[in-house]
Amino acid sequence: MEAKTDTRELRKRYDEGFKRDCVALLAKSGKGLKAFAAEMGIKRWNLRDWRRLYRTPEPPRSPEQAESELLRLRRENESLRAQRDVFRECLGHPCRTAAERYARMKAMEHEHAITELCEAFAVSRSGYYRWRDATPGERSREDAQITEVLCAQGMRHSQRRIARLMRAARLHGVQRGRFKPQCVTRERPPFCAERILHGRRRGKPPTATTGASPREPAPNWLDQMPMPSAPNQIWVADITYAWTEEGWLYVAGVLDLCSRRIGGPASAGHLETSLPEAALRQAVLGRELPAGLLHHSDRGVQYASEHYSRMLELHGITPSMSRRANWYDNAHMESFWGTLKPGLISRRRFTTRHEAWLAILDYVETFYNRVRRHSALGYQSPVDYEHQLN
Repeated sequence: MEAKTDTRELRKRYDEGFKRDCVALLAKSGKGLKAFAAEMGIKRWNLRDWRRLYRTPEPPRSPEQAESELLRLRRENESLRAQRDVFRECLGHPCRTAAERYARMKAMEHEHAITELCEAFAVSRSGYYRWRDATPGERSREDAQITEVLCAQGMRHSQRRIARLMRAARLHGVQRGRFKPQCVTRERPPFCAERILHGRRRGKPPTATTGASPREPAPNWLDQMPMPSAPNQIWVADITYAWTEEGWLYVAGVLDLCSRRIGGPASAGHLETSLPEAALRQAVLGRELPAGLLHHSDRGVQYASEHYSRMLELHGITPSMSRRANWYDNAHMESFWGTLKPGLISRRRFTTRHEAWLAILDYVETFYNRVRRHSALGYQSPVDYEHQLN
């Protein structure tokens, strides 16, 4: 019968010199324990035990070396803290391109050293100084002039509107054979810097206000009339709403169909008839109303009420109302709300109704009526267009 083989005799045995050489090669190679053991054909746990036994101990450091190492670590710690502060201050700022990083560095160079900023943004000092001291070219100066003019004219401009404005007015002498509005919108936001907008905040939409009047609605005279050729011939009116933390703010307005001028905006925290009446009073104030002025609105209970009808009759204004559930008849007023809401209401968070009303009033009186150019008016503002007609 064959004798049983002792498995301990089949194990590989290594001398002490081989073990020390493996440990030295492992330290020199810089490889991982598992990879080096596989290359040498030995067990990983054996190599681990050899490294624990035969690792060369580090020589003790002198006090001078310890002090030098401590100073190095302190400088490195201060540099990391500075970079951390730089990154904290850059939250919310785009820093993808080199120009964006240089612009952010220029804004922070009075608070941090240039060396720290260059390390944090991974750029060179020479590149930053070359960008900072560079003289802008002719096209860059024209882009800056165009951007300033457009930002002074309004909150938001699309690339199509920028191109049209450039072609229509040539923007104070700037003439170009080719238009690149995307370059202008890339340099600065498409809304004025003094009118920074914030995140959107919506509440539950208010209930409908139409179809509750017992009175017979006025006929639709608007679709039978041509476009007006002078102000105060056709007015259109409507009511919209804006959300605030105090609740809904309702805004009523009257628009002149010829000049697109908004007359008499009014606001309230309710939907009573006094709201459109206040807007009509403001629109009538200071204007000489000709005979045959047409007032068009939807079939809302406020506009169809007896009090509002008496007010129109008192000023000699003919009422007109849209067809039932047809907002296209009052499209010009809806177009104004479509400009006001994306440009102001939907992009700001108002704390109080008074705050929202002041922002809307500023938008209408100082921007929309006097600054914003309309393609239907030959790229003139409503006030300038009325002055031209008069």
